[in-house]
Amino acid sequence: MDAPVAATESVSVGEKRKEREPWSYVIPKEENEVLAGWTSYHKFTQHGRPYTVFTAPGSNKKVKSKLEALRIATGTVVTNPTATAVGAYPSRRADALKAVKKGQSHIHGRTPVVSMDPRRAYSGPHIPRAGKMPAGDDLPNWTIERMAAADGKEFLLYRDPNGNAIGSRGSALRATGQLFISRTEEASLRYADKQRDDRNERWLHPVRVSQPCASKILESRSDHKRWFEPGEFEGILKERFLPTAMSKRCASVLANAENDVRARVVVVDMFAGCGGLSLGIRGSGYPFVFGIDENPTCRASYKENCCGTRSIEQRIRASDVENWHTAFQRARLVGPDACAELVLVAGCPCQPYSRQGQRAGMSDERDCLGVAIEMAKRLLPLVFVVENVVGMLDAEFGTTVKDALNGMSASGYTMHAGEHKCRSHGVPQTRERLLIVFTRNDRSDGTAYIPAGVKLCLPRSLGERSKHVFPEDAICEPGFWSGKCPLDLQMDLTAMKARERIPGDTSCMAIVSAQVCAPTLLTSSMRTGAYHRLVAVPSDKDPYKLLNRDMRMLHSRHGLLLQTFPPNFKLYGNLTMHATQIGNSVPPMFAYDLGEGLRVLIGSVTGEMCYDATALAKSLSVLKSAIAQLMSP
Repeated sequence: MDAPVAATESVSVGEKRKEREPWSYVIPKEENEVLAGWTSYHKFTQHGRPYTVFTAPGSNKKVKSKLEALRIATGTVVTNPTATAVGAYPSRRADALKAVKKGQSHIHGRTPVVSMDPRRAYSGPHIPRAGKMPAGDDLPNWTIERMAAADGKEFLLYRDPNGNAIGSRGSALRATGQLFISRTEEASLRYADKQRDDRNERWLHPVRVSQPCASKILESRSDHKRWFEPGEFEGILKERFLPTAMSKRCASVLANAENDVRARVVVVDMFAGCGGLSLGIRGSGYPFVFGIDENPTCRASYKENCCGTRSIEQRIRASDVENWHTAFQRARLVGPDACAELVLVAGCPCQPYSRQGQRAGMSDERDCLGVAIEMAKRLLPLVFVVENVVGMLDAEFGTTVKDALNGMSASGYTMHAGEHKCRSHGVPQTRERLLIVFTRNDRSDGTAYIPAGVKLCLPRSLGERSKHVFPEDAICEPGFWSGKCPLDLQMDLTAMKARERIPGDTSCMAIVSAQVCAPTLLTSSMRTGAYHRLVAVPSDKDPYKLLNRDMRMLHSRHGLLLQTFPPNFKLYGNLTMHATQIGNSVPPMFAYDLGEGLRVLIGSVTGEMCYDATALAKSLSVLKSAIAQLMSP
């Protein structure tokens, strides 16, 4: 039974190779008067995408676009697409549409309209919501009908005199011989058809789910107790992290500044990213949070969602430590006349220490642990927190990391570290984080300090329910977990091909189930071409009988909800930047409990804390302008 299958596959591969062989033809005068006699070479990229190059008669020089060939053939050198000089070839189809509306047969007196935009727009009467209308004088006995697609978008459907559905206006004109389609366009259409057919075929392929993973999904469905009502967890995220809610909470803290330590400290997030750590800490009631990040896209997301009180786009370098100290002095955040105590939080990039990466440690150019410790040694904060992956303290890195941490301890600080499971703090993921906390010792100079025996303990702000948050509580979209897969969540061809590369022993990779904690979100979890791309299993399907068409493809908004960002959290940048920001962020729910733990830790301080309400109110604005003046770009 195996031999015929192999023979069939070999034939199909051969046919595909044959279809991708390059070919050429001489452009006839009927197709294009300007380029008549030129040779058009039709080729394919290594990924099978078609492209065309042109050569003039008697020349071997290849021209990579039809527009450039038209310019060479007419002797024009105009490159401005909005140029109006005679002989200037436009690079936008909008110019061709304007010419059609004006009744012109040529653009700028030289370019034929049909060669730039042959698909003439419909200019007939309005098509009603129901019923049929004549298609126009150029399509006698044809009719037009308004239709609605599966996603709700409306389109016009052309039918021939026999009532057969043909498609768009371009298809109708092509069927009646009124629209000339070049061989290049035909090849592009054939390629699109192949892509669509390939996608439809892969939709029916089974999804490989390992037996332990499938058994776990079925077990969670049988004895699952839901601890949150639908939409309740989403309401908790709004109540804690929406800008208006955070402003009210911070205002109440400032009103009770004499008795609340949160109003007498300034939290500086040294590697803020899109703001997950700052958002959680500010949501727990800290009025003064300052974010620093070198990425302009991350800073735009940070600022848009009011994750902190102030923020700045700046890189932290070891050579600028003295300038940073000067800036903090001008803002009265360090030194004998400080107006508040300083809390430094460093969520250093985790790639150098992640067990998923190359693990170059402190020799990695992306590592920022060393510069963060140098900053803390110079600024001498009341509390210094390092957040990273649990692999940072692995023996694989030798003594380099431990020596750096011990250097901070030698500067008069007590260190204690602990591993924390995010799922125990209201995050529906298996993500684990490492917190290394340094507290200032008694310096015998009257400054406030924290006794050596006091450690940071993270409370569970949701109580017993903190460890019972699941993906179905975070993602509450209608039709997401059951029923027919929504159109915008269907797996595309690239994602299906990527998941086919997953080895068999890890076939449960990046699968999200409603009642099982999701895997740790990575920077590749939202990228289409990676097999770490998250896909969700519908609750009404047997995990042993899943097809590609049943799976839901998670997008940026779903990744944000799994990271416990509030609904409508806005990310800047393209989809790749979204994936990077989501994967590198700290879950705000985890950061919220961290803020509550810091409140208890700071509340145990011995000595008098620095506090000047008037200077503190403008300290972050002064700090931002001082950094802009002193730091190199």
